[in-house]
Amino acid sequence: FWLNGTRFVVKHIEHIFFDLDNTLWDFNRNSAEVLAALHDQFELVNKGIPTVGDFVERYHVHNDRAWKAYREGLMDQETLRWERYWRTLADFGHDNRKLAMDLSGAYLDNLGDKNNLMPGARDLLDALHSSYTLHIITNGFEEVQHAKLRNAQLANFFQSVTTAEAAGVAKPDPRIFHKALDKAKATAQASLYVGDHREVDGSALRVGMDFIWYNPADYAPESSVPLNGPIPESLHDAVRLNGVGHLSQLLVLLKG
Repeated sequence: FWLNGTRFVVKHIEHIFFDLDNTLWDFNRNSAEVLAALHDQFELVNKGIPTVGDFVERYHVHNDRAWKAYREGLMDQETLRWERYWRTLADFGHDNRKLAMDLSGAYLDNLGDKNNLMPGARDLLDALHSSYTLHIITNGFEEVQHAKLRNAQLANFFQSVTTAEAAGVAKPDPRIFHKALDKAKATAQASLYVGDHREVDGSALRVGMDFIWYNPADYAPESSVPLNGPIPESLHDAVRLNGVGHLSQLLVLLKG
């Protein structure tokens, strides 16, 4: 079939594995809503953080850095939970580890209650679940990720959920994909992974899975060099390098 003037051939897929945050579940929006509530609840304006926007901006900087360190094995999960808040507070001249830990606890307690989804996510799952066996592979925390799926009414779509916390290893380490495949009783050759981070989620290629990069920001990758590992010939290079900008395009790829 053809998509945007390009011909695509999709190999025989039986299992589709999804990333969760910012692939199906709108992490950026949900997180910002919780952070806004925390700014008010903890009266952060009185602690040198004048606006919600200031708080959210600095938090996301440190959150991204913390998750990068975690993926690289340089930070454990417990440190990740509170240090991102401690560093955010420090940016505003407020050095308070107890407050950072309180913010972390409140954030994680409330994050899973949010249910904003990426555009087209529910329609995609409704269309795919009768034809494919669906799964989740996520670097998030076990309890929080399952809460997100329950409260967004997505849990029933998935036969298995593999979190980094439960697996003991995080993407891009290929071991999490092997563990997820074993749990799903699936082969890599009959499996596809869909995620919003080209390098981290694209590491699924290293275990022989196919991969589609969901690229809603529609930004150009930092490098045009193909992802590491063997690249199956089942999907066109344009998808591999540029991704799909909307989940409806993924539906076209898979359902024709």
